[in-house]
Amino acid sequence: MINLKKSHFVTTSLLTSVFVLSSFTSGFAESNDSNFSQEGKVEKAIYFVDGVTYDIPEEQYSNFFNENGITELPYDPALNPEEENESKLKSNNKNKKGFGTYAYACVAGDEYSATRSSAAFKLGKSGHRVINKTSSNLTQTSKLDSSFTISGKLSITAGVSTAVVKKEIGIDVTVGNTWTTGEATKVTVRPGDWGWIDYGSHYETWKGSYYYLSGTCTKSNIRSLTSEGPKYKAIVAKSAKYPY
Repeated sequence: MINLKKSHFVTTSLLTSVFVLSSFTSGFAESNDSNFSQEGKVEKAIYFVDGVTYDIPEEQYSNFFNENGITELPYDPALNPEEENESKLKSNNKNKKGFGTYAYACVAGDEYSATRSSAAFKLGKSGHRVINKTSSNLTQTSKLDSSFTISGKLSITAGVSTAVVKKEIGIDVTVGNTWTTGEATKVTVRPGDWGWIDYGSHYETWKGSYYYLSGTCTKSNIRSLTSEGPKYKAIVAKSAKYPY
């Protein structure tokens, strides 16, 4: 059983959130993902589920900051375990003694069977860097220049139901994660450092087969389908020594 806890440093309102970088001086990971800034220490990483914040565990940083990694989130209500197409047993002609003739049948319709191939941080934009040239901690907003959206996609779209895809992977690829300038987050920076917020998403890729399943459990029109998209909004606090 996993004991969940909300972040002590970020409230459910991003506008009033504050990352105190001076509070996290160990356990950081170096970014090696070309999708986002190569420089700086990762001080804190969180994601949002229904307005509540959850920490990315430090032991998951190597996956979270690797575009090919699979991050095991401590709380993921949208995760649907990989399911096989289950046949529903129906009975017919049941006799008086309780015995009968049984036949396997499936619910006819489109199906998608897929496996997660990656689940990691995807950068949208980096906020403005807060430079601290004072002798005390400095708290300012890591501003966003403009709003942006991280969207999902399918490798094929013709004859594919996004609702069927969502049922399998827990992501609506038609709905992206949007960050607005009003959601910019405050960051507290140590003297002699600069700090900033990377705004993005926990982003997943799934690969599998899309097909039609008949009432007699026969598959047809089988096609390979890769689906990907943002599952949860996420932010990462980073810092570095100010080099100038």
